[in-house]
Amino acid sequence: MEVASIESEIVFSLGPTRSEGKGTLTWPQLPPITWTDAVALIGAITGVPSLVITLIRLRRERVNLVLEPRRCTHHLSKNRAGGASVSVGVCVQLDVEVNNRGNWDTTVNDVKLKCTDYQSPKEKLKAGGVRIPRHDTKPLEHTFFIPGKETASPTMKCTLTLYHTHGHKSFDVTTSIRGR
Repeated sequence: MEVASIESEIVFSLGPTRSEGKGTLTWPQLPPITWTDAVALIGAITGVPSLVITLIRLRRERVNLVLEPRRCTHHLSKNRAGGASVSVGVCVQLDVEVNNRGNWDTTVNDVKLKCTDYQSPKEKLKAGGVRIPRHDTKPLEHTFFIPGKETASPTMKCTLTLYHTHGHKSFDVTTSIRGR
């Protein structure tokens, strides 16, 4: 029995090759490009830059809140029981302006205050929250009560977190004792 040998040569070159004995260059035969291939190629070339441009635009056009404190104070809240004044906690009153420098309107719905040894729960603002149109500034006033805390410190460093329709943003605020 004789086994026939089959030799085949597979060329993976996209460049020209020399024909044996002729000294001429020949290009490999590429398969024809169909309309589907052409559309896919155009989509691949234009789709990636379009995605990058869209992501950059979304990053620039997001809500950009800036907090400008007007008056941030704190004072001891006392309860007079039997003629003696008993400390109940600290009231922190924040009066700030919120500037929306972004291109989207937003509504601040909740606020949270975190001081060195106290963190308030999320507190709802007035019904419907405070709507802040794009490129506009709105006042925001809120009073937090920190139960059981006593402080004689003239200042308190806290972090105010505003929860709005597009996420949340935290700001550092310093309150001063009322009357000083």
